[in-house]
Amino acid sequence: MLYRIVRMEFEASRKDDFIRAFYSKQPFIKAFPGCIDVALMQDERDVNSMATWSLWESNNDLEAYRSSDLFKETWDNVKPMFSGKPKAYSLTKHKQIAND
Repeated sequence: MLYRIVRMEFEASRKDDFIRAFYSKQPFIKAFPGCIDVALMQDERDVNSMATWSLWESNNDLEAYRSSDLFKETWDNVKPMFSGKPKAYSLTKHKQIAND
């Protein structure tokens, strides 16, 4: 499993546009092969900072999505709404080391 977090900062006047765009595309992203779930998160302290959280079967599934027309269309639509460069993180669960 791969967790993907993308943190984004928005112009105050564009944040609601982003929220509408996200929820209009969410069902299509969630239906993409390999996507288990996708959600939008609001920063607790900064009202213009949000993050998307998604869970993927594998990195290959995420990369297939990132190469898709769905991603390209969505990204082209929302990119002008950012006030700064988004930061993306791909994470897997840490495997505990056995104690000797």
